[in-house]
Amino acid sequence: MCLPCVSFADIGSDHAKLPAALLSEGIIEKAFVTDIHEAPLENSRLTMEKEGLTGRCVFLCGDGLTVLGSNMPEGITICGMGGETVIKILSEGKKYAQTAEYLVLQPMTDKDLVYLYLNENGFAVTDEAIVQDGRLFYHILRARYTGKAPGSISRYDAMFSPILIEKRDPVMKAYLSFRLEIALTTADNIKRSTSVKLLDEINELISQIKERLESYEIRKDN
Repeated sequence: MCLPCVSFADIGSDHAKLPAALLSEGIIEKAFVTDIHEAPLENSRLTMEKEGLTGRCVFLCGDGLTVLGSNMPEGITICGMGGETVIKILSEGKKYAQTAEYLVLQPMTDKDLVYLYLNENGFAVTDEAIVQDGRLFYHILRARYTGKAPGSISRYDAMFSPILIEKRDPVMKAYLSFRLEIALTTADNIKRSTSVKLLDEINELISQIKERLESYEIRKDN
């Protein structure tokens, strides 16, 4: 998901495994490695020393994108954080996010909120990926600033990755099936309560998931 560029920043890098891989593979030329705490930043230094990459890195201790100061990297990653934290970082460091050629975001929670934030603040989602590890699914978004809202998007599209469904991504299909299983169990539990509103909401969710699963069976014209 990370595109070739000269200057790159990994926000909240921890062990710096991502920028180390990108540097080693020649995808980026220089990395700004940041973390809010010194201890994980020291882990990053150790990783880069082990790989012989320290000379191509700048290590910065601070919060979010603003720690970059006058540096304006072309590529930015914000991965492994909650969705609300990702949104906070983007909001507080808006000038960096808007200037970058691309953002790669991997929210651990509230992916739909991140998607809606991007859509409402002039960022276009240009690609998506999803990775499965057992019963865990990780969503990755690539976006860039265009300065205009791409158009209204539904809450359910924000949840369920229209780009991946269009691609007939098999992991996305597994994720939809997983979410349907949970929703059906939740609906059964709600039926035993008196909350009609909650039941209506979960039934709508079930309908939306089923509609997207059905699209996998529709073949495009050759």
